[in-house]
Amino acid sequence: MKAAFLIASAVATLFAGAAALAASQEPIQPIAPAKVRNPAMVELGKKAVLRAAPVALRLHLVQLLSQPEHGRF
Repeated sequence: MKAAFLIASAVATLFAGAAALAASQEPIQPIAPAKVRNPAMVELGKKAVLRAAPVALRLHLVQLLSQPEHGRF
């Protein structure tokens, strides 16, 4: 019984210490932006991810794949 109480007190002390550490680091500081080494690759990635056509195609494929009435799950 005493051992369980000691363990619970130790855990509570650790959590209190972690909470105090987190409170001392407020307000949260923003992180530094990433350094762009190859701007052309960044633009290519934006085009690949943000274009509407591939997104529409992915949605269409998901709809085709999940049609239980046609035996597709």
